[in-house]
Amino acid sequence: MKLELLILSFVQGIAEFLPISSSGHLVLLAEAFNLKTDRLSFVVFLHIATLASVIVYFFPVIIRFAKEKYGIANIAFAFFATASISLAIKNYTRYFYNDTNLYMLGVFFLVSGACLFLSDFKKTNFKSITVKTAALIGIAQGFALLPGISRSGITIAVALLLGSKRQEAFEFSFLLAIPTVACAGIYEFVQSPDQLCFNWAYLVYFLTAFLFGILSLHFLKIFILRKKLSIFGIYCCIIGLVTLFLGG
Repeated sequence: MKLELLILSFVQGIAEFLPISSSGHLVLLAEAFNLKTDRLSFVVFLHIATLASVIVYFFPVIIRFAKEKYGIANIAFAFFATASISLAIKNYTRYFYNDTNLYMLGVFFLVSGACLFLSDFKKTNFKSITVKTAALIGIAQGFALLPGISRSGITIAVALLLGSKRQEAFEFSFLLAIPTVACAGIYEFVQSPDQLCFNWAYLVYFLTAFLFGILSLHFLKIFILRKKLSIFGIYCCIIGLVTLFLGG
């Protein structure tokens, strides 16, 4: 078992659901550790672990949502919008993960921070999520493939900016994560099935990310309902400026 991979697993569990971009943090740490493992493959592996956290935490919501008239349709439209953007930019993502561009990583962190700030101060009329709203959220999620763009942050922020209720934005963001992360994991495995040599240590990495993922989901819900996303916006801006400094 490698200490640096265990640390990455811990960071993934904590940062995946907090709107601070777990992938951005994993890229920074992988660079600091000079990690030779294919970074994108390991990041996807850890995302599968936190996907399990989402399914366990939101299981009652998943059952309820499946029974709603437009629930599955909205998720489907959002997912296909995400897939379209992801396919368009996928050729650039491995570059950002394996040949770290700290300048662009810093810019992406700042984008996440700005979105979080705006979402906390936007006054809304609380509209239900429609197919159009879902598609726009899905488009935003597509850009979260880039490290530094927080998936949870960008989807929740866009949902709030479009007028969604905070509870609904929180639930929709993570229900949308289920097909998105699952397909990303399948795609990465098909593309490079031999990149990772799994052993018993990977079970430890998986459980670490899974358990801390459950914990971070609980805390994120509290922050969203209390309109405290701007706190994460400040953090993203600070780490973004530091990354820009390091990249310069």
